[in-house]
Amino acid sequence: MDQLTLVLLLIIGLFLILLMLKNILKKEFCVLCAASLLTWLILLGFFYLKKWDNITLIAILLGSSILGIFYLVEANVPEHYRLFRLPFYLTLFLLAAALVRIISISALFTIIIIWVIFLILFLYRRNPNVNAFVQKAIACCKRW
Repeated sequence: MDQLTLVLLLIIGLFLILLMLKNILKKEFCVLCAASLLTWLILLGFFYLKKWDNITLIAILLGSSILGIFYLVEANVPEHYRLFRLPFYLTLFLLAAALVRIISISALFTIIIIWVIFLILFLYRRNPNVNAFVQKAIACCKRW
């Protein structure tokens, strides 16, 4: 069986198991998100144990988890903190890259710099000139 089919079957199996667990435990969570997360965690474990070599499939699953975490956090923070969407997303991206052994000191410095810039923008957001940019940055991802 090819690796892609194996991953699909793993996601399906975990989805069904988690769907049953959700009903038994009476807990609210996204079953699909959890199945995807558990799939890449399992595959990442096998990757580090040298039992799985397809880092691309892990990276694709990691990407979906990044976006899921991003949307979960975004839905639960006050609107003025949504200015930090870009640095938050890039931080999640950098963490995912590190999980698949892509590490860059210059990328880390870039993330730190972007956080500092956005923190300064946040602190000066009441200034009319700064506020114009802040409002555009907050509105960048509204669901039209």
